[in-house]
Amino acid sequence: METREIRKQVRRLIREHGPMTRMEILKGFNGQEVGSKAVNQTINNLISLQILFPATGNQVWDQDQEEILKRKAKNLISEKDLSRTQLADALLDLDTGVSKYHIEKNLFAALLNEPDIYLKYRGNTQLLTKDRASLEELTKPLARSYQRIELVLEKSNYSKREIQEAIVGKGRISTLHSTSKPNGFILPPPEKERDIDYQRDAARLLVIAWRDTENNDTKIYLEGVMKSLGLKEEGNVGEVVNFDGLIHDCNEPTSKDEEVKVESSGWRLINRRGNYLINKATVRKV
Repeated sequence: METREIRKQVRRLIREHGPMTRMEILKGFNGQEVGSKAVNQTINNLISLQILFPATGNQVWDQDQEEILKRKAKNLISEKDLSRTQLADALLDLDTGVSKYHIEKNLFAALLNEPDIYLKYRGNTQLLTKDRASLEELTKPLARSYQRIELVLEKSNYSKREIQEAIVGKGRISTLHSTSKPNGFILPPPEKERDIDYQRDAARLLVIAWRDTENNDTKIYLEGVMKSLGLKEEGNVGEVVNFDGLIHDCNEPTSKDEEVKVESSGWRLINRRGNYLINKATVRKV
């Protein structure tokens, strides 16, 4: 059987039956002269073209299950701010077929890259929300803490510079204020687990602020801060590349390897835990 016919048969079977395993697809050929190797190669090709997508239970489907899962999660978050555990429990109640581990580890992180989803804290608990917090809300706990000790610090005759250095780190004030873009200053990589968590959370919040600001000077300054934290740019603005849905975000349907132009860089964080794509590069069709 020719590859084109195998492709048609695979797509027809999935349209009729929904998600199927490779073995189920092979059985669907009903004894026709086609080998498992040819069927598997065809399925792999359709996945690379983003015509088929991996689904739960080693299945494939003609719908992107992750995108469907994201839409369901967003609907839940629009009704109520949700923590990792709350999101997992709500989606499991909908019988989505995915594991709690996948929701808490992978989906939660993927949702943080969505432009209409924001991160907030309730105590030490992270919550996903549809409502973007103001700068005042985000810094309120820090401001309250500082107000409690401000008088004590001033009575102890410490200068404002000494106080700032004690908060952000000795030697960093001149670097942060000497230019609108803090070039060349890189924080040492975090070693403690809680510091790695802080680095990742701070990176996500900075990228959200960078993505949402319309002031170019602010954007430039934030880029410097992000780089000092260890973030690296993903893609060069103006560069023409082949589309890859894993690292690119396009507001119109785009096939894998189709030529696109980078309009806004993505951001990646690399530490000893792994390699995290914090924000995809925004692209448009050429």
